[in-house]
Amino acid sequence: MIAQRIEKNQKNKNWRKLNEIYNEVESVTDPQALSKNCKTYYAMLDQEMGGIDINAGGGRGLMQIADRWVLKIIIGTHF
Repeated sequence: MIAQRIEKNQKNKNWRKLNEIYNEVESVTDPQALSKNCKTYYAMLDQEMGGIDINAGGGRGLMQIADRWVLKIIIGTHF
């Protein structure tokens, strides 16, 4: 999987706005793999509160083989 992430801090420094694009590639040695890969674009919000990181948003599949709509929430902690 190849991921690209663009991040922009807001006036409130606790929240960050993110744009993410994920490309799922089965085989990088197969020349047709790039035309068959699954691309999804996400608009995300990210906030850190008391050592817990919350990343949430929605995504839209850009290719016919991708899921049309995706919601994701990631809760992480630092250790």
